[in-house]
Amino acid sequence: TKMQLKSILNLKPSDHTAVIFDDGNQCDIMSYKQFLFEAQQAQIELKSKITLEPSIIGILCPHSVYTPLLVYICLLTENPFITLSLDSSLWISTLKNCNVRYIFVHKSILSQISGMLKIFIEKTVPISSLGGLYTILELKLGINNGISNEFTYIVQSSGTTGTPKTIFVPERCFVPNLIDFQNLFNMQESDVIFVSSALTFDASIVQIFLGWCSFSTLLVVTDKLRSHPEKISKCLEKHAVTFLQCTPSFLGLIGSHFQEKYLFYNGSKLKILVLGGESFPSKEKCGKWKKALPQLRLFNLYGTSEVSAWASIYEVTNDQFHTERQTLDSDWVPIGKPLSKTIIKVNDLYGNALKHGLGKIWIGSEERVCRITESEEPAFDSCIMRATGDLGFIEGEQIYYSGRYDDQIKRNGLFISTIHINNIVRDIPGVKDCFSTVDKEINNILIVYYVPENDIKVNIFEFMLTRYPSQYIPDKIASVDCFPLTMHGKIDKNALRKKLKNVSNWNLNDIIRNITKSWNEALKISPGDSVSAEIEFSILGGNSFIAAYLVNKFLDFFPYQINFEEIFIKILTSSLNQFIHFISSYVHVDVKNNIEDKASYIVKFDGERCKCFDKDKCFCNKLVKCNCFTSFLKAHTIQTCMCPKKYLGFQNNNFLTSKFNISLSLEWKFDTQKCVDASPLLVFYDNSSDGIVYIGSHSYIFVALNLKDGKLLWRQILGGRIESSAIVSPDGKFICVGCYDGFIYALHYGTGEIYYKFKTNDIVKCTPAPSKKHRLIIVGSYDKHIYALDVAQKVCKWKIKFNSSCFASPLIIDEQNIVIVALLSGSLCSINAETGEKIWEINFNDKPLFSSPTLCRNLILIGCVDGNLYAIDLNGKKLWNFTTKAPIFSSPLIIYEREALIFIGSNDQIIYCLNEQGFLLWKYKTSSSIFSSPSVLHVSSLENNMLQFEISVVILVSSTDGHVCALKFEYYPQYELQSKFSIEHAAKIKSKDTVNEKLPIDSTERLFVSDTTVIEVSCIGAYKFPAEIYSSPIVCNNKIIVGCRDNNVYCMNIEL
Repeated sequence: TKMQLKSILNLKPSDHTAVIFDDGNQCDIMSYKQFLFEAQQAQIELKSKITLEPSIIGILCPHSVYTPLLVYICLLTENPFITLSLDSSLWISTLKNCNVRYIFVHKSILSQISGMLKIFIEKTVPISSLGGLYTILELKLGINNGISNEFTYIVQSSGTTGTPKTIFVPERCFVPNLIDFQNLFNMQESDVIFVSSALTFDASIVQIFLGWCSFSTLLVVTDKLRSHPEKISKCLEKHAVTFLQCTPSFLGLIGSHFQEKYLFYNGSKLKILVLGGESFPSKEKCGKWKKALPQLRLFNLYGTSEVSAWASIYEVTNDQFHTERQTLDSDWVPIGKPLSKTIIKVNDLYGNALKHGLGKIWIGSEERVCRITESEEPAFDSCIMRATGDLGFIEGEQIYYSGRYDDQIKRNGLFISTIHINNIVRDIPGVKDCFSTVDKEINNILIVYYVPENDIKVNIFEFMLTRYPSQYIPDKIASVDCFPLTMHGKIDKNALRKKLKNVSNWNLNDIIRNITKSWNEALKISPGDSVSAEIEFSILGGNSFIAAYLVNKFLDFFPYQINFEEIFIKILTSSLNQFIHFISSYVHVDVKNNIEDKASYIVKFDGERCKCFDKDKCFCNKLVKCNCFTSFLKAHTIQTCMCPKKYLGFQNNNFLTSKFNISLSLEWKFDTQKCVDASPLLVFYDNSSDGIVYIGSHSYIFVALNLKDGKLLWRQILGGRIESSAIVSPDGKFICVGCYDGFIYALHYGTGEIYYKFKTNDIVKCTPAPSKKHRLIIVGSYDKHIYALDVAQKVCKWKIKFNSSCFASPLIIDEQNIVIVALLSGSLCSINAETGEKIWEINFNDKPLFSSPTLCRNLILIGCVDGNLYAIDLNGKKLWNFTTKAPIFSSPLIIYEREALIFIGSNDQIIYCLNEQGFLLWKYKTSSSIFSSPSVLHVSSLENNMLQFEISVVILVSSTDGHVCALKFEYYPQYELQSKFSIEHAAKIKSKDTVNEKLPIDSTERLFVSDTTVIEVSCIGAYKFPAEIYSSPIVCNNKIIVGCRDNNVYCMNIEL
């Protein structure tokens, strides 16, 4: 490498321009001949005035035509140099830590520097060469520390991406970069390279070296000129810059108007644009540049000062702007392949290398190793790897920069990146540029600074509130004329913070007073009324309309963004004191979203000989392994044959005897590290009798567990929280699940490898639904779209946009060729399953629908937050509704036995049983609100023998306080009453309230009477989990599997 560096310094004396210096008023030009002459004169003078033994030389100077020459002289004399800046508060301590012997100081700041370093200066040495602009200060602390010869230069990292570090850079680190760039960019003598930042940014040093490698011209400007949008744009055009390497913020400073006028236009000399140091711009913006300037080559450069300077590069080509395939690469630009002698890894939270998913980026090498002061380097394999502090999403062979780990902010239980916020705000009409940051000095509030077009302010709050989930809504928005940049060309966060004034402080007492006043006014409670603050909102007459009114009222005085959905539900389910307690910890506690609909599936794959359920109808008699499988959906078994003839049928899940009491005991539990709100998916494969449980959690982790003992089989870390429950793809090969990062994932059932992922534009809480007929999965997103995906072919068959987000799982009715979707706007819609065209739409008074639609023969059943269960026919006509006392978030459960039985849980803590005409058969009050859907433990029916029940059903109901109870009910025909009870006794029973007040822990029977039947209901078993439950339990082989908010997945054994 010594020879390589010397070859770089072996410049040819010619009249070709080496340096242009422009201060905005006049230009100084230096040819290569003059450059080498000045270098020779300076070297002679330095040898006569100072001792040029190997010493570290500091450069503390503003830009001038001599800036590259100072670097050249240090290298020529084989002395390492360090670049310093007065803007850094650490420059004096850096001098001492690095044992700097000499400093080049520009005469414009000499008196200032001399005063600051007075106690360290041994002598002052004026220099007549170099235009007489510089003086050398010899310091007392410059003792050779024995390492100087190993390094070429030293840089102080800016600290914008972490703690500032002093980095000693050897030749073997930067020379591979120069060789790669020379080959990739094919730089010529005719090229003009813009030195885009101060020398303290090692990227500028690489730019200077690159110019010398190709004998190109270097354009150097003052800091003042570089920070003026119009003047710097004109300067770049004036000097015909062909190579521009800068930060995206520098281009943002210029602005789109001046970009189009002076840089990206037909006839511009700009050939190569290399952006690095920050998140890469959107492809939409890049597409505009490429369209205006077709010959432009555009690169994404990624790296850190620790490898000085660059680690990977990616060229954005024209064909990438015309792809119709929905992939991550459709919107994001990857960081590209590693440069020579460089290794890049993405590791998970445990330090394991990822093949797919979100993790932390590490960069290292066996040769490109810098020395970092006061640091310990972990060793991976045979090379030194360094943590960058960046997040990266790895997909296939590409890595996508996903922001700084420190720039993640937790809002309403969801980690989001400020990069995502920036992309959202930049897309708002009237926004020229924006920058979001988390202010840790003010309760970690999210602040968005933006530059408006034409100085016209934009109502960003209003725009975002109507289009995005509340976690993306900033706490503060500030309009600025332009973004101040650091000397490295990055946005100056400290300077922005000074622009923001009058930030609201959190005053809890004022908030509580306002909440109490609004609460009482909405419920018409006068100051003199003696109404307990422990009485629930719904009991005081509150409804969903009043709750929505209160949420909007709270928005007026609550100083932080709030989740409408979350606060709305909390009001409906709380007393005043409970709600105040919740609000008091709102900004200090991770508040989880308590609403999620889960579909519970158990899937079975048959054995070596195909055991399809109906040989006469499916004609399957294969002697080899086939893909037919049986999917248990709560009480029903949906059997799917993959053979040419297809048939769909239902069976009952019978595995318990008719007369029993049960107890629940812990079989095993598995810690997922974060809350588990998703419902489990249980699969039996033909080569395994144990079964596998699939489930995801808020920890980003999706796991496969052995049903027998809970052992981990595999795990996959996805790109965000997982609240969606998983399903099996129509062909039975993949596990499909939605994620908070906006993707729908298809994981291989046996390995967990990501086979396919589809990107939506917002979080996905919806549980997908499979369509066997069309071989699709249908899923909704918070981006207000419904998507039909062919997972096997990795394509989106169709999508349809609505006016609201989709939370509930779609209902697919293949026989009718329709898909039913429920929206948060209160609309229930029918869609053509083949084309994605809307057939009809019905709205329930704009009240959100969180419950998933369910088919009951020819009825569509849907619960609503207005407290009603609605029945709709297949043409969209409302047939009946059943009213509960609180919002419904649970999805209906249907059991077919003699007649259809409908079960629905409500926030009024009651589980209701209806017939298919909507008449109440019985109801049972549990210990808390019911969000999840009930499951079936047992169904059986007998002939009407004397003193025997006609139908016996056992269901499992979970409530939000962690209680799970097994309810058994039995039908007794009226004519049997005389044999067991007196008619008089039955009449007394019929007149009683049909709701017990407490959850019975013991097996205590309750008697209820309908118009035609006496029904005996009892709680035959109960279990209290350690935390809240929003996961819907599934039942199989005398086992119950359910997720809990104490981070665990539980498997409970049912003991008779």
